[in-house]
Amino acid sequence: MNDLPSVVKFSRVESYVDDTKVYLSCSSENINSYLAKVSEDLRLIASWCCTNKLLFNPDKTKLILFGTKHLSSKVPDIRVPFLEQQLIPVSSVKDLGIMLDSKLTFNVHVNTLTSSLISILCQISRNRHLFSKSVLTTILNCLVFCKLFYCSTVWSGMLGHNINKLQLVQNFAARVCIYIYIYRYI
Repeated sequence: MNDLPSVVKFSRVESYVDDTKVYLSCSSENINSYLAKVSEDLRLIASWCCTNKLLFNPDKTKLILFGTKHLSSKVPDIRVPFLEQQLIPVSSVKDLGIMLDSKLTFNVHVNTLTSSLISILCQISRNRHLFSKSVLTTILNCLVFCKLFYCSTVWSGMLGHNINKLQLVQNFAARVCIYIYIYRYI
């Protein structure tokens, strides 16, 4: 795997375990020439995988274009040929637990995260009377706060409505804690 980045000609390659990303920065004016370069680099990567007896799953291969709404509107309908399939841009992708959307607003990530955490908090809240203070604190830290704080520096500069959603999750977690610290021992 260490020589995979040297295979490509035009793009930059980043790998983490078995997950590889191919990056290429371009302007909206000459996107078609850059798409040809991405296609060539993907062909070289697929060839490298065959040479090294590694499987390449084209169904798990996603194409995403990052840019502002204004710049994205200038981009034509694009498709990148890859292993007898066509890669079509998607609106969001998951990368190491973070949902990245094409405008980098993190709306998809926050919506997915808050939905998951509210569900977890509801389950904890229904059974909170069964736990001691230390066990409940450990459960909340392991199942809620670790997910809430994971990569928060990456997506911390987001819009106010997303921050409000995350604050609601923290408030819910605080109410679950308050029960165990106050009401249970009255």
